[in-house]
Amino acid sequence: MKKFGIIALFALISVAASAQINVGAGYLQSTATYQAKSGADVNSTKSNGFYVGLGYEIPLMQGLSVTPGIYYSYLYSDDAGSTAIGTVATGSLKTNLKEQYLNIPVTVNFGYNLTRDLRLFAFGGPTASIGLSSVSHYDASVTVIGINISDSGDTDNYSGTSDNPATYGRFDVLLGAGAGADIMGKFRITVGYDWGLLNRNVDSNSTAIRHRNQLKAGIAYLF
Repeated sequence: MKKFGIIALFALISVAASAQINVGAGYLQSTATYQAKSGADVNSTKSNGFYVGLGYEIPLMQGLSVTPGIYYSYLYSDDAGSTAIGTVATGSLKTNLKEQYLNIPVTVNFGYNLTRDLRLFAFGGPTASIGLSSVSHYDASVTVIGINISDSGDTDNYSGTSDNPATYGRFDVLLGAGAGADIMGKFRITVGYDWGLLNRNVDSNSTAIRHRNQLKAGIAYLF
């Protein structure tokens, strides 16, 4: 038993010694979808942003490794519209959405050394996603017979208000897949897609279905 423990300890030391940290950043395009109920038309909105963070790649066997990580992401979207009632009244509405997330992926990476300086690989796995903040801002303006009335404000989508409780959940589990390349053992380029598995609508009295998927592309430095 003691001998087995010593062997296990040396195995863990060997794995830790060959593990590799990578620090990276990249572009995100998020697609939020909304359905009033199952089978209804799907409405979607897109947000753009970036991510930054690090991973810890642990080799399991030749060509196969597992990489837990932790990443911060920021997303932004805006929209604007206007309307007019003849020459009597005009109105405009501008809105934007800012979101921040903490993502904790655990991906499996399988690759092949095409040349000494180029390794191609595929990856996939789940990501626990925690919404840090989600704030909607609006600027509204109405002009009636030359008199302008304007208003603006912010809404925390996770807490809502006393009159309008939040129905947007901050937690999600994403399932992703993608491909990439390691260049000279120092630079990693990846492209992937994540599908949100959980319904972000947390109102038990509503049949609405809300999901968030995301496209990601980035570069990392391997230490």
